[in-house]
Amino acid sequence: MPVGYSMKVACYKKLEDGSEVFVREFNTLAEACKWATDNHIMGVGWVQKSIKDNIYPDLLYVNWRRYPNANKYRFEKVFDYKN
Repeated sequence: MPVGYSMKVACYKKLEDGSEVFVREFNTLAEACKWATDNHIMGVGWVQKSIKDNIYPDLLYVNWRRYPNANKYRFEKVFDYKN
């Protein structure tokens, strides 16, 4: 999944009760990656892995000093069904 690949991406945040809320929608993968790194959410590789595997990253495998809240966010591809 190359950065800049044209697809819409959505970001979700996991709440304390286990539910999740929609945070933001991005027009491209590059835009989502830039927002995630600029806001210290997670790195580019984890954004891509989150989309691919539909997971919240485990802090054990993330640079948790730089991205302390990475396990609370996930990214998902938005399917645009147009007829």
